[in-house]
Amino acid sequence: MNIFLHDTAILVAQHSRHYGPNSGGEAEAAAAAGVVLFVFVFYLIILFVAIAVSLAIQAAICYAFYICLNRLPEQFREREPWQAFLLFIPFFNIVWQFFMFLGTSQSYQRYFEAHGRYEHGDCGHQLGLWTCIIQFIPFASIAAPVLMILYFVKILDLRKQVPEEYVPV
Repeated sequence: MNIFLHDTAILVAQHSRHYGPNSGGEAEAAAAAGVVLFVFVFYLIILFVAIAVSLAIQAAICYAFYICLNRLPEQFREREPWQAFLLFIPFFNIVWQFFMFLGTSQSYQRYFEAHGRYEHGDCGHQLGLWTCIIQFIPFASIAAPVLMILYFVKILDLRKQVPEEYVPV
């Protein structure tokens, strides 16, 4: 930020030298510097809001995985519930999302098959796989949030079908 302000000050000084002290160029330079500073602060605020919204969405995804895995008995879990929060680790989350999406689906599939219920099919396994893959396809990644919403609607619906008696104390 100091470089930005320094460059702005140099532009103001050059502008006022060019027009002289009595030509009114100082007012124009000060106004230009004010506009530049306003735009910089505006974009900085937008950046911070975007980061906050992104972190809130990531936290909601992690919490959804956590509550879904926490509902299942331990013997059916592919992943532990706390492992959902590993999705907060930058760059690692690119690979870990495959393990979480597919592991959660497999966990529910194992649970329902152990109880003789086969009507749920793959429990969102294919949907979770495509949710992870489509993020890497240019121009198709716009569909990733839609697939993610469909996946979590499916998983949260499956969660409701597991009795709460299995929830650890």
